[in-house]
Amino acid sequence: MVTRGVVVPKGTPEPIISTLENALENVANSEGFKTDIENVGGTVRYLNREDYTAYLERNNEFIENNAHLLD
Repeated sequence: MVTRGVVVPKGTPEPIISTLENALENVANSEGFKTDIENVGGTVRYLNREDYTAYLERNNEFIENNAHLLD
């Protein structure tokens, strides 16, 4: 699975972050976008910033707990 996220510089004003998040959610949920992604073999799974942050934190914890297995 490949994931993509969008980040903004620290200190970005909340109204800008909210506008960007709403726009990305609208695109991700549009039928045209979903169809285009499916046509190239992908799937769309939109996560808002809280859910994506939690996802990244879980992944980071997993990596930290298991990186030693690569030795």
